Amino acid sequence: MASVLAPSVLELLEWVDGADRSYAETMEWWTSNCPRHPAWDDAVGEGLVRVVGGRVRLTELGIRRLDDVRRTL
Repeated sequence: MASVLAPSVLELLEWVDGADRSYAETMEWWTSNCPRHPAWDDAVGEGLVRVVGGRVRLTELGIRRLDDVRRTL
């Protein structure tokens, strides 16, 4: 059974899925310097996002997890 996504991680996945995002833009908006915003670190650690050619992309797992949440809404 998959762990429940933290609201901030879910918000990050939706944000990445909503538009083409650069790594620089993502770091500007989702920096983990603030202890309230570890969403980036959690999403990377759980294998939900990755950086490809300077662009942030959802992984297959990230897509599945986001789709699972959307189906329950």
